Amino acid sequence: MNSNKPEEEGSVPPAALEKLNRAILAAKPSTWKASYVGGGCHDCVRTSLRLEVCGADGKWVRYFSHWELPAPLPADLEEVLVATKF
Repeated sequence: MNSNKPEEEGSVPPAALEKLNRAILAAKPSTWKASYVGGGCHDCVRTSLRLEVCGADGKWVRYFSHWELPAPLPADLEEVLVATKF
């Protein structure tokens, strides 16, 4: 078996998934604003994030936020976004 086999299309490399999991677990999404839209931004990119987290009790908590860049984002939200780039 070849251990250098490329990842399947659409799969997440294990190291990237672990980084994303750490970022999600460290995030405090309940402190995020519902929207970071600054208004009057005509050349900005509109982005949205939907985060679903299953707690130890088996219950799902869902968060949604959107913003138009450039808008300052909380550091923990920025870490989640950086971790999704794999």
